[in-house]
Amino acid sequence: MADRIRQIASQLNYPKGLLVGQVAIITGSGQGIGAECARLFANEDAWVVVSDIDSAKARHAADTINASGGKALAVPGDLLKDDDLKELVHKAAEFGNGKIHIIVNNAGFTFDGVIHKVSRAEQTFLLHPVLSPGGGERKEMKPPCWLLALPLTISFTNR
Repeated sequence: MADRIRQIASQLNYPKGLLVGQVAIITGSGQGIGAECARLFANEDAWVVVSDIDSAKARHAADTINASGGKALAVPGDLLKDDDLKELVHKAAEFGNGKIHIIVNNAGFTFDGVIHKVSRAEQTFLLHPVLSPGGGERKEMKPPCWLLALPLTISFTNR
């Protein structure tokens, strides 16, 4: 019995967390589900990169994690902009000593409204990754998956 207890105990990380030594980027983590994910990851000893379009919320979430003994870095930016995305990856890799282990794609947006009240510009913006600009033909989908939130949900995946 004692051998079995030692065997099980050797697999537990206590007092370390389950994610000790892991670097996690969590997008949209300035508030809501993303902020809670960031807090939970930090509680499990992950180094968390808080990414949000709202810089004040990103900094607040990172400061809260750091104040409670975790390790977090705020990298605000718009993930639809290539420069902001490159900066996020660069700073996360720098923060993690060259490593990024986990990415939680939580960031998202929606144009709320019934379909006949969503403007043509909003429809075009939402469907741009799927439809070609001229003919409306399907393009090849590339990772990561796309989830478009219209009054009816359209979900695309590369699997």
